[in-house]
Amino acid sequence: MYQDLLDIFSSREFEVFAVLAEGVSVKDISSLLNLRPKTVWVHRMHIMKKLGVYNLSAITCLTVRHEVIVV
Repeated sequence: MYQDLLDIFSSREFEVFAVLAEGVSVKDISSLLNLRPKTVWVHRMHIMKKLGVYNLSAITCLTVRHEVIVV
């Protein structure tokens, strides 16, 4: 299942996806990944559109389901 996510996301989108799921703020993600906050927001928008979800809790659920993060 993890591979399915790698197939639909760019490598940068996948990085943002994994960090978003851990509850990290956009500001902190931008610092962590050396991106502008607006770039993180754009990646977030693309991720949500590709997954067909509309909130961060749905992203978190998907990361657990696909074993991107372990709780």
